[in-house]
Amino acid sequence: MLFFRMVVGGIVFSSVFITYGTMVGRDAGVTLLVLLGGMKLLEIKAERDYFISVFIGFLLILTNFFYLQTLPISLYMGVAVLVLIASLVSFNDRGASFNLTGRIKIAAKLYVYAIPLMLIMFLLFPRVSGPLWGLPKDAQSGISGIDDEMIPGSISELILSDEVAFRVEFDGPIPERSKLYWRGPVLWHTDGFKWVPDIPDEPDLTVNYNSQALNYIVTLEPTDKNWLFSLDIPSQAAENSRLTHDLQLRTQRSVTNRTRYDLSSYVDYEMHSNDPEELQDALQLPGRYHPKTIELARSWRSEGLSDREIIERALSHFNQETFYYTLTPPIFINDNIDEFMFESRQGFCEHYAAAFTILMRAAGIPARVVTGYQGGIINPVGQYLIVYQRDAHAWTEVWLGDDGGWVRADPTSAVSPSRVTQGIESALPDTLINVPPGLFNNGFSRDLWENMSNTFDAINNRWNQWVLGYDRNRQRFFLSQLGLGDLRRKELMIGLVVMLAICLAVISYGMFSRTTVNTDKAKTWFENFKRRLSACGIQVYDYEGPQDLAIRAAKQRRDLAKSINEICQTYINVRYKGQLEFLDQLEHQIRLFKPAKNPG
Repeated sequence: MLFFRMVVGGIVFSSVFITYGTMVGRDAGVTLLVLLGGMKLLEIKAERDYFISVFIGFLLILTNFFYLQTLPISLYMGVAVLVLIASLVSFNDRGASFNLTGRIKIAAKLYVYAIPLMLIMFLLFPRVSGPLWGLPKDAQSGISGIDDEMIPGSISELILSDEVAFRVEFDGPIPERSKLYWRGPVLWHTDGFKWVPDIPDEPDLTVNYNSQALNYIVTLEPTDKNWLFSLDIPSQAAENSRLTHDLQLRTQRSVTNRTRYDLSSYVDYEMHSNDPEELQDALQLPGRYHPKTIELARSWRSEGLSDREIIERALSHFNQETFYYTLTPPIFINDNIDEFMFESRQGFCEHYAAAFTILMRAAGIPARVVTGYQGGIINPVGQYLIVYQRDAHAWTEVWLGDDGGWVRADPTSAVSPSRVTQGIESALPDTLINVPPGLFNNGFSRDLWENMSNTFDAINNRWNQWVLGYDRNRQRFFLSQLGLGDLRRKELMIGLVVMLAICLAVISYGMFSRTTVNTDKAKTWFENFKRRLSACGIQVYDYEGPQDLAIRAAKQRRDLAKSINEICQTYINVRYKGQLEFLDQLEHQIRLFKPAKNPG
């Protein structure tokens, strides 16, 4: 048997290593724990094995939170914990005194007793800057979002994702959709195929704001990237971030956890660069690539057009010629810009932004590609904006000299204006925006579905902010509301221990005080029962327990065996199992127990 277990264990370890190429990491570790837990179930023999299997079950419940920490998962795992506790109750109920409902009730009662302890631990346990355990990089393997480079198809792949990128709460009215440009990585250099950013230097520019500031709070989902998104354009950096020379928000560490930050932005502005080298970088062209596109732009310049007229000519070219906005453009084999401009004329926002930028640079106008998101959907339940991955977008910024500065130009809006004014949903089929197939053409059912989705997202958003987002800053704010904002970590730990001790004392008193009073009544009635046994000739010993007394007394007086056994079992249930609902039954049984003296 030992040899068989060693062989199976070797197969398990080898299979995990072959599958993941390592024994370390989230996926490999969780898989190994699941397999070993299953093996443990196959060898349960003793009581110790059972308890070990249950505790492995608790660990497996914990591993679910390595993947998702949403409210539904938390509720589901709570039910799983309840089942495991009920199984422990069942295992310790050797006499099978409880049915399934009774065991679940005891487990639920233990849950209720644990809630105050959980709240104290959650609110007062000192928060650290990162998670309590370090996860390897594969914990972020499923994360999708805007990257710091752009190649054909990179953004259109995000449009197929219905995941949330971030949520925004505005301190006031939400701007109209056409002004919701969420700035991310700015791309300067291209090799003819791929666009990449510049070195993130310190800003050297002058910005004039022509509108009122918009204050808002962003809750960003994990991206595993070191940049934040802001409404174009931010007036200052968020906490723990900095502004680069092209007004990107960069962080020192990658965003591996849900992050909440405050910002202030202006949607009407003039942005002037003070760095000549920056403008020179914005004219870079990729060697021998895109000759037809470059020739077209230079022909416009040769007509004597001004910079603004060239921009208008390029936008009109996209609008009036047979260009199409599509998620599935053909594959470009040789020169992606020339083939897009003169052959297929089908593309997504990154194709239009890249081609427009090349046209501007070829005409001598500095230009750069800006990536991020455009638009968002208002959740009417929570009154906040949801920006999905499908809202990913790319546009161009052009330099109009000292009088105009950097100005946004969105060539996609020339081809598909509804993309900017109505959102990406106007350009997508229902199958890509998480609408069940049966509700496509049913207005009432579709509205009902959207209301349910908005309500669920609003609840989930609160869960993210007040539970998952309860970090060191939120804890400090909570303590400051109680007048305890100056507590240091050591003092906080001492306060935590004291609060737990007080809470345990109160819970213990509540659990046992009522039980003690009622079981004392049971003891009084049982003493009366023993006196009645003595009166009918049955010897009673002080050292003898109720179960042994029942066995001996039933043998001595077989005519009273049934009543004696019932009374002793009811007493055991009340006195030792805490089943106080049987107290009245015990009293009734003993009152009716009036035996005659032993006839022998």
